Amino acid sequence: MHRRARRHPAHRAALSPRLGPPLGLVLGLVLGISGLSCDSPSEPEDPRIAALWEDPSACGATPYSWLRDPSIGQVVDWMEDELFDYNVATLEAALDVSGFRIEKELRHDVRMFRFRYVTQDRGGLLEATSIIAVPVPAAGEPTDFPLLAFLHGTAGFSDGCAPSANVIYPLLAAAFASVGHVVVGPDFPGMVSLGDASASVHPYLVAEPTALTSLDAVRAADRLLGEVDVTVTHGPGLSVLGGSQGGHAALAVAWYAPYYAPELDVTGVAASVPPADLLSQAIKAATQRISATNNLLAFLGAFADWYGADLSDVLLPPHDTQVRDHLATECSLGGITGDATDVTQIFTPAFLDLVDAGFPTDGGIWSCMMRANSFPHTPVEPLALPPTLFVLSEEDELVDTPVERDSFDALCARGFALEYLECAGVGHADGAVGSFAEQLDFLAARRRGDPWPADAQCVRSPPVVCSGTDVP
Repeated sequence: MHRRARRHPAHRAALSPRLGPPLGLVLGLVLGISGLSCDSPSEPEDPRIAALWEDPSACGATPYSWLRDPSIGQVVDWMEDELFDYNVATLEAALDVSGFRIEKELRHDVRMFRFRYVTQDRGGLLEATSIIAVPVPAAGEPTDFPLLAFLHGTAGFSDGCAPSANVIYPLLAAAFASVGHVVVGPDFPGMVSLGDASASVHPYLVAEPTALTSLDAVRAADRLLGEVDVTVTHGPGLSVLGGSQGGHAALAVAWYAPYYAPELDVTGVAASVPPADLLSQAIKAATQRISATNNLLAFLGAFADWYGADLSDVLLPPHDTQVRDHLATECSLGGITGDATDVTQIFTPAFLDLVDAGFPTDGGIWSCMMRANSFPHTPVEPLALPPTLFVLSEEDELVDTPVERDSFDALCARGFALEYLECAGVGHADGAVGSFAEQLDFLAARRRGDPWPADAQCVRSPPVVCSGTDVP
């Protein structure tokens, strides 16, 4: 592998999740490369923005402020992936073998870079990793491409699970780049693929760190384009696409971007099979032993770690300790519940009482955490929410579709401009992957500013056969 590194020694002593005093009210670091604004942020006029910057902590977590530190968004190390030849023919063959159907013409060879960059978490600096896939235009072709953030689904909870070091995530990012995008694919915090190990597990389905890390990955990728020997640039605006956990992450980016990174100008979002309402999904998963019960244990463990809660309040022994061990060592959710066959063997009576009560607003820290990360319920007020395609699978075996149909209605009521797509006759993953073409078309139309018919907004339409599925 060709490798070029640039370290920032001043960072090395400062990269702890809790290090550093609060630095006051800020709007965020603003970049000046490849079409992003280089104006200095002014004091925020909206008191909601000011309040969130001053103290975004919630649910009993130690108070902190978001940082305005010049290192945020800086690239500290990078390498080019030269083990795999991301040319069109190879990409087509790899997609065919893996069973993925983009339903879009692959037009460009691609170069793939992995990089490590500075972001923040709970008032301290943090390093995270990401990939950027860059199309290679032929001689005489335009060199300016739209910018796409591609957010991954559930991949694991520790460094050994980092999607950028896997095969599928870079493959799909390269396919989107070959279609004609500059693609940024962040590993979420706690899953690094380059450099020093993470200090904590991945905060699975916690909206704030996922959003901030993803937005800073875009800022850092923008800087990296100025360092590597490519002629490609990107135009203004950012499109966001993600499925499953990545769908939840896409909604988080849409929610937090107006607060944290308004200069990125999110023009459109495609969120497929998202657990948008974690609260209602958790009620389902704690009422009966289903596939999603494994995911519930994972995000309870992650919530406890990130917010500083006691996992034994909600999980019976030995699950309260086994879940932590599982998150630190495993990439799969299989086996996280051990031999338990019934929810009463997993969850404490107090937690099941909260479930029965529907996680009320006065239900304490665990109700608070559920609500904080469920978009129909979060107390973080929506600001300038971008046009969003909300994709569900009719026969989803993991994310309960009736719950998310209600989420669509609730998010529309909260101010989201949503378009609905439900893929007929398919399960969880097939709905996300089988609608890639529809997602890319939606994002392109919003980016161009095409008319968006009013009768397509906030209307739940019947399931349809999505372009990349094999439903008769």
